[in-house]
Amino acid sequence: MRAARFASFTLCAIFGLAALASGLDRMALASPQIAALLPGTFHARSDLAAATALAGRASAQASTAALQAIRSNPADGRAAALLGAGLLQAGEGERAARAFRVAALAGWRDPLTQAYWYQMALKAGDYTAASRRADALLRAVPQAVSAAALLAPLEASAAGRHALIARLREKPPWRASFVAMNDVDGADAAHARTQSLLELAASGERLGCSEIAPGARALLGHGLGREARQLWRAHCDTPVAAGLADADWSALALTLKDGAAGSPFGWMRHPSADIALSAVPQADGGFGLRLWNSGTASAPVLSQPVSLAPGRYRVRFGSGDETAPERGRVMLGVSCDGTARRPEAGPRGMGWQIVTLPACANPLLSLWLAPGGGAVTLGQLRLDPVR
Repeated sequence: MRAARFASFTLCAIFGLAALASGLDRMALASPQIAALLPGTFHARSDLAAATALAGRASAQASTAALQAIRSNPADGRAAALLGAGLLQAGEGERAARAFRVAALAGWRDPLTQAYWYQMALKAGDYTAASRRADALLRAVPQAVSAAALLAPLEASAAGRHALIARLREKPPWRASFVAMNDVDGADAAHARTQSLLELAASGERLGCSEIAPGARALLGHGLGREARQLWRAHCDTPVAAGLADADWSALALTLKDGAAGSPFGWMRHPSADIALSAVPQADGGFGLRLWNSGTASAPVLSQPVSLAPGRYRVRFGSGDETAPERGRVMLGVSCDGTARRPEAGPRGMGWQIVTLPACANPLLSLWLAPGGGAVTLGQLRLDPVR
């Protein structure tokens, strides 16, 4: 039942593509430039009429127009697919199946044909065939099909994931988007995608740090810190630091130098026209962090997800020029929702601040800088539990 529901969603998405293309074709009568952009699938007048009728759920008109298209070009399987879609929409499943068998004999380039046989493969439990059809759809009409909706029936079972992983190992053009979870909406879908990517690593296809980083960041954005770290360890040899990462700014200094994205578990910048940020070499061979806020309000500079036990911590900075904390311009905020939260008022003194880490799955630590007073240079950050 679930598989049929997702497949029906896919068909509806492709009907929408057909309607869009039919509108473009009508405009193409007056504009050769638009005509040059049109896919060949929709150039036949009868094909257009059938597609338009399908989009309007006018099944009888769609079938009539598709039959006219078949008579004008019997070898064109696209018209047979439109006929099958119209019959399917009208509830005539057996006649639709015959039409789609004819469409398949004419070739597999038509997305409606692929979508129909994807649904049939799912119903038959033939996940290998279903994965081939899904792959073809994501290659042919990537903007018209929701990958999350299309692949969910495959990700819902061990056999389906096994077939899907076989496709992923072939490095299809949609793999990067799949790994980055660009189509995932909600924690449940993110959990399912994580399972698929963990099984991909277990199959021997480890993607490496740079390719898996977007997926780990997506999981962190969904508040799934434990899953993000699990996925990172499965695909990347670079360990995730326990507790606070990059307290001495060395990894951030490298990122600032070469422009790389950096680890999903390290410091993330908050771009702002008011904030200037640079790494400053120190006498001990380490780095200081030089900050400047030219704006009129406190602003977040950096954030990182941390895996620290809940409780109260005393925050201290080493400082290359002995400025920042003493003047109260640098503060740390904590949140559980993945957004940088303004620091709350709390105990603080000369060069230290007390922050409280709540008991949540993915606490985010953010560093804020108040304006005024020139630049600030920070040395190593320390978080010490308050007993």
